[in-house]
Amino acid sequence: MKIKRYFAADMREAIQCVREDLGSDAVILSNRKVDGGIEISAATDYDERWLENPEIAEYAADEQPIPQSGQVASMDSVGEELKYLRGLLEHQLSGLVWGEQERQHPLRAGVFRQLNELGIGQRLAQRVADQTPETLDARTAWQYALDSLAEDLCPASHDLLGEGGVYALLGPTGVGKTTTIAKLAARFALRHGAENVALLTTDNFRVGAHQQLSTFARIMGIPMQVVEGGEALADALEQFSERRLVLIDTAGMSQRDIRLSQQVAMISASSPRVKCYLVLSATSQSQVLEETVHAFQKVAIDGTVVTKLDESASLGGVISSIILNRLPVAFVTEGQRVPEDIAPARAQSLLSRAVALAKQQQLDPLGIVPAYAGVQANAR
Repeated sequence: MKIKRYFAADMREAIQCVREDLGSDAVILSNRKVDGGIEISAATDYDERWLENPEIAEYAADEQPIPQSGQVASMDSVGEELKYLRGLLEHQLSGLVWGEQERQHPLRAGVFRQLNELGIGQRLAQRVADQTPETLDARTAWQYALDSLAEDLCPASHDLLGEGGVYALLGPTGVGKTTTIAKLAARFALRHGAENVALLTTDNFRVGAHQQLSTFARIMGIPMQVVEGGEALADALEQFSERRLVLIDTAGMSQRDIRLSQQVAMISASSPRVKCYLVLSATSQSQVLEETVHAFQKVAIDGTVVTKLDESASLGGVISSIILNRLPVAFVTEGQRVPEDIAPARAQSLLSRAVALAKQQQLDPLGIVPAYAGVQANAR
């Protein structure tokens, strides 16, 4: 192990000196305030067994930053430095853990890395990698991992296009709920007749919010009604009880909007026949998806609709959210055409799309991603 000391005006400059001199694999052993700036000790070829040597252990012990005489450390500055050091330490520790995993389980480490490159979250990727038999070769292990994900992508149990029912589409602003309703209504009308479809909307929060849906309804010859409040919604459902399919469009709100609970409660109380589909955009960040699912789980989610597949560079985030939250998948959409750009969700088809996107992004250094690219779109 090689240990060196560095002096600099502040912590950022000191870290930069370490990186330039020892590289990104260097480990920070200690830091302290001194006259004129910061002193830190760093090492390369770090091995915890070196610390069994008392002299090295004493040299490498962490020291509290103590302001020298005449120096008053800014609390904000100290806080930033501690935050920076914590992030650096976590990065170093994660690197050590990852290196150990690669040494002990190289096949599973390869699967984990490939799943990450698809955009699959670390928690799910680790779970799938840990379940992969180590007796397999690399290509078969990758196929096994993708098959495991496919098994976890459960289809919705209700046949909306075949049997109909009463469905409310929930979701935040801009995910494509209204367009999705128009596509579903048009598909059902083409198969069973427009006289068997009705549309409702509870979106009274935005000026002119229901105009788009009204236009779709007029073109398709389907009745559309604006309802306000749970009692009005219950009355409208009773009015259209003879219709085989009733679709309810809801107001698009941020998952953090305090009015969201009121709307969810209204839908839940309107009728026990209402099934709820949560609409998720494939373009949303993983954190946004998690917040959305958490916000709408106050009602029983009967299925999900994944929209904007054509606009997304990766499907790993939405796939991870669906699997980790055990949400059934009902439909996927791509494009604005009504009714063409919607299809029943198929697990293997969705994963094939994720693989194809990863290949387009050139995220296939091991050359094994195409192993799943040949799955047919209608397979499950």
